[in-house]
Amino acid sequence: MPEVHLSAKTKNVFSLERIIDAPAEKVFGSIFDITQRPRWMEGVKRIEMVTKDLINRVGTMHRCVITEKNNPVMVTEYAHIGNGEAELIEMDQKGTAGCRFKVDAINKDKTRLRIDMLVKRNPFVLIMFDLFMKNKLRKQMERSLDNLNEYCKEPFVKRELAVEDLN
Repeated sequence: MPEVHLSAKTKNVFSLERIIDAPAEKVFGSIFDITQRPRWMEGVKRIEMVTKDLINRVGTMHRCVITEKNNPVMVTEYAHIGNGEAELIEMDQKGTAGCRFKVDAINKDKTRLRIDMLVKRNPFVLIMFDLFMKNKLRKQMERSLDNLNEYCKEPFVKRELAVEDLN
């Protein structure tokens, strides 16, 4: 799978952080497993897999269907699972915008999740984002974090993620 570096030309335009009342594996698993997104991500009606990957990995492409049209293809650019922490970066195919999800275990039942909204470092794109998208997306992500907190309280079957699953 080729390496993707779309986020290298972006700026973090806002971050949201929340303590989730669930183990880090559950939180990251809910984010990492693209098929679970409609269950907690605000506004996502369904997921369309563009690549036929069974497991999300660098280069996996999907579309979060929110409206009937203009649903960009998202690419998994980076994924890392380490000692009590995990990170996932997804960007739209054109490199215009994306998200970085950073998960840190606080203890076995609590997890800190930070979401960074990444936008292309282009003056026009940044101004348009600030004027028309920033407040709406921030509210949508805040609701998604609330939904994720509730979703993660549901029963969970632990599945070990292997490093091979990411590459």
